[in-house]
Formats: sequence, C-alpha cells, structure tokens
Amino acid sequence: MANADGDGRCGPNSERDAWETETRRNAYAPSAADGTGGRPRLTDQNLPVYEGVVHVELGAEPVPYRIIATADDVMEEREFHALAVSTCRVACLAADVIRGKLASSALKRAVTAPCLKRLETLAYLIDNQMRRNIELRARMRYLPVIPHDVSGMLVSETSMEMVVKLSIGGTVYWSTIRLKRIGCRWMCVVVDMG
Repeated sequence: MANADGDGRCGPNSERDAWETETRRNAYAPSAADGTGGRPRLTDQNLPVYEGVVHVELGAEPVPYRIIATADDVMEEREFHALAVSTCRVACLAADVIRGKLASSALKRAVTAPCLKRLETLAYLIDNQMRRNIELRARMRYLPVIPHDVSGMLVSETSMEMVVKLSIGGTVYWSTIRLKRIGCRWMCVVVDMG
C-alpha cells in the first residue's frame, strides 16, 4: 500500500519500480481553463473532490477515480492519486487471492494480518464451491480481473472508504476496501468482494 509519500513498495524489484513510476505519475492534472488554479473542485456541500484516472495493463480504457474528502488540506492531490492506484491494485490482487490464482502473501505489505486471514478464509470457501461447480470454476479462475471504476471518501485524517468496480469475464463485482493510516502508511483493514 502507498505510504504518506505515495511510495508503493510491493513485490519484486521490477514490479516495485513499475508501481512506483505509476503512483508518482499523476494522469490527471487540472487544466488552467477550469478556473480552479490547480485546486480540487468542490461538491455542493463544499467538500473537495479529487478526480483522475489510473492506467491499468489489461483495461482498454483508463480507470476513473473520484474521491471526496470530508476535510480540505489533509493530503495533496498526488497522495489521493497514489491511494486510488494502490486501492485499485489491492482490489485486483484480492480478487486473485479469493479465486485461488495468487498466494495471499502477495498482499502481506498492504493488508493487515486479521484482514489477510479473512481473505484466506474466503478463498478457502470459494475453492470448495469451485471444486463442486466446474462452470463456476471456469468463470472465476481463468479470466483476468479488469477494474472499471474507483470511488471513495476520506472519512477522517486516518480513515478512507473505497469501492472498486471489477469484472471477471462478463460478471461484475464490487470490492469494498477500508484504509486506515497506521503510522505513516495506509493499510487495508477491510477487503470485501461481492
């Protein structure tokens, strides 16, 4: 998961380097013509909104994100971008863990231990279902996870709620992720998919 500097260090060096490059490159920059002068736009309730896109390898289009902050000046725009990128990545990796394509250790640095244990339990239950249902196994196991949308809200200075719309084959899933700032790092304390 990204730390306060937007630094996501997960996986082997080549994967980590690619990830750091992506989290540091903000694909969304407010134009001078929008009149905000680089500041986020505001909702009707005067809450700042941070929007942009995340570029993913398997998606035909960039994945849009929208994060509303309950307080202004908590984080910079690049930090919101890094959290959107990290959340999208964690949602995709969690889906692969749940369907048995990836070991849960891939999420060890981004997810707390109790949350990782719950993911392992869910993966075990899904695996039992897939052993009995070959059609479910074919739908869940062999097609890639493709993210479509990331939405969220910064609830407080130390808590963020995110939702990621994913698809596996023709089936759409929603992944709910709760992030908590622990020390200087944002960690996933809840990952759910349904």
